[in-house]
Amino acid sequence: MLTVEVLGIRIDEGASAPVLLLKELSTQGRVIEIWIGAVEAGAIAMAQQEAAPPRPMTHDLIVNLLKTLNMSLVTVRINEISDGIYLAELVLSDGSTVECRPSDGVALAIRTDSPILVSEAVFDRAGIFPDTDLDASKTSSESEIAAFKDFLETLKPEDF
Repeated sequence: MLTVEVLGIRIDEGASAPVLLLKELSTQGRVIEIWIGAVEAGAIAMAQQEAAPPRPMTHDLIVNLLKTLNMSLVTVRINEISDGIYLAELVLSDGSTVECRPSDGVALAIRTDSPILVSEAVFDRAGIFPDTDLDASKTSSESEIAAFKDFLETLKPEDF
């Protein structure tokens, strides 16, 4: 298992969906991109900013429950990827594990300062190198948008 840090959340322009970026802390520095929901993205962003809502959010509630039960979150593990879906689990202080979505695990890990681990197999299958792959996809996306705008500008009613 490889320890990762949360690089942040970006918006996939094509899908208008939030993407969670996790970077391995080893020398390779690969990144995995996980498409998540807007609510989960908000929960992660709030935790990163250490913003305190007026009432506990779901992830805050889970942290409070763990404390009340004299338990803690030891680590979050993202174990595999199957059909494009990342599978994760929480490892609790009593040794038990609870299946979760990676976004929920990350939201909890940030709130509890728990490490986030990703299996080597997940990085081998879905990891990208940010200096080349992320920049290349952005450049490709930007050029596709520019080409589409050019096409729209030259479009005439008689073309239909």
